[in-house]
Amino acid sequence: MNKIFIESGRTNTNESQFIRTILNKFFNKSCSIDYELINTGGFYNLAAVKQKFEDSESDDDKNIVIFDADFKLSGGGFYNRKRFLLEEAQRLHVNFELFLFPIMLKTECLNRYYKRLLIQNIRSF
Repeated sequence: MNKIFIESGRTNTNESQFIRTILNKFFNKSCSIDYELINTGGFYNLAAVKQKFEDSESDDDKNIVIFDADFKLSGGGFYNRKRFLLEEAQRLHVNFELFLFPIMLKTECLNRYYKRLLIQNIRSF
């Protein structure tokens, strides 16, 4: 089963609802995607779900990590977070595809970004 890892520690967050909605709306109608949404409880907590990564790899399924980049001021930022997560993957000997949501201070900027991203990806099907 494909596994999608999100940063949240709870199962019913905006983040998890967004991902479930996208998968159900755009993929379940055209093909069957078998996936499990896994809450890691934070970007620093991948070791706690290492077995889940390994389970997918042994089944030839995909692991996808979808986190937000966080702010530079808090030690995050796109490049810092990407580097940390890829180094953590090497340390744990796990593989995953990585997608980092950008952090935007204004909600309307983020909404425009998501809309543009969705339109671009829908056209590619």
